[in-house]
Amino acid sequence: MTFNEDEFLILLLRQLDNCTNWDEDRYIDYMLRRYDRARQLKQDVTETFPQQAERHPNFMPAAWPLSLVKRYEPVMETADAVTLQSSANRRHLNIAAAVLVAAVVILSLFLIPSIRSDHRHLPGSSKGVILEMAKGERVELGAEVATIPTRYALLSTNAEMLQFSAQPGKLAFKENTLRVPAAHSYNVTLEDGTIVHMNAATELRFAFTFSSISREVYVDGEAYFSVAKDEKRPFIVHTKKGNVRVLGTDFNINTYEDNFIVSLVSGAVIVDPKKGPSMRLQPCQEMVLDPVSLEASLIDFRGEMVMGWLKGQYRFIDQPLSEVCKVVERLYGIRIRFDRERLGNVKFTGKVDKNETVEGFFEKMKENTEVGMWYYDEEGTIHLDRNEENEGKKDKKEKKEKH
Repeated sequence: MTFNEDEFLILLLRQLDNCTNWDEDRYIDYMLRRYDRARQLKQDVTETFPQQAERHPNFMPAAWPLSLVKRYEPVMETADAVTLQSSANRRHLNIAAAVLVAAVVILSLFLIPSIRSDHRHLPGSSKGVILEMAKGERVELGAEVATIPTRYALLSTNAEMLQFSAQPGKLAFKENTLRVPAAHSYNVTLEDGTIVHMNAATELRFAFTFSSISREVYVDGEAYFSVAKDEKRPFIVHTKKGNVRVLGTDFNINTYEDNFIVSLVSGAVIVDPKKGPSMRLQPCQEMVLDPVSLEASLIDFRGEMVMGWLKGQYRFIDQPLSEVCKVVERLYGIRIRFDRERLGNVKFTGKVDKNETVEGFFEKMKENTEVGMWYYDEEGTIHLDRNEENEGKKDKKEKKEKH
């Protein structure tokens, strides 16, 4: 079995937050015994989060007895990724800390832009991101590093992130709107140091300067918030269906279509739905609001399913193609139509990755679903259809069964 640094780092971060179970702790210990790189990663995490490591002694458990490890080694040698994932699913694996890895990656791309010399060719480049300021002025945030003076703030932008320094005066307290179109993603650092990672087709309304009593923003779409702590000024995220109140934490909020889903990674938040009582979330929990009944429920969540978009990855398990294609449309900035309506109900299990071409994804869809063909029309819309030969055979079979 090969050593996967990303997966192991995720487990270390989960262990730091006391989100691992006994089997996962055994697996971590096994990898620490076997790989120098695993031990280095654990040392890096300990040095990066010394206070958390000190507060959680289980993060550095005593070594397991060698006899136990030896009995465990053959199991790990023969287990493949599917087996591990299946086991994790049965244990309701909540890889909430995975988003920390993604956040570090995103920040590193901003701090060291030279590494991403090919950013203009990626779906997540910033072309098309628009900042509309209080009086209607619009600024397109291009892929090049730029400093843009305005009467509200001095803007510093590159392909990944917007930072700013507010100009003195009342205009700095006015609301601005940052719009990220489909096929793009973008990040912004707010006045208090809070970092907001915005997914495709998302809007964020915010002021260049917060008030002295609160920090309030409005989001429509999906965004991940890493909120700076400020006990005197609570941070409030407003949405169409409810609000989220925090002091300092990391969480994801999804309001696409009729959704209202808040997924907490660390800290604590209070969710105030428009209808019903407030709910306090703990790490590794998410609140899901039913779009019809508007009833809220708390569930454990899997980080790679919820937070994968930060790395440009979306995972689906038995999801209808109609829902999968909504994500694909946002990710690539395309339009998709089903030539046969019932295709929208076909279930799909797999992954969408922004680094692969849309053509590659649809070829993969043909292999894993009943979709037999896809094509572009004159307007650039992608159509999905069944294979006509297989469809004819199915119709004949259905008619035969009826008789």
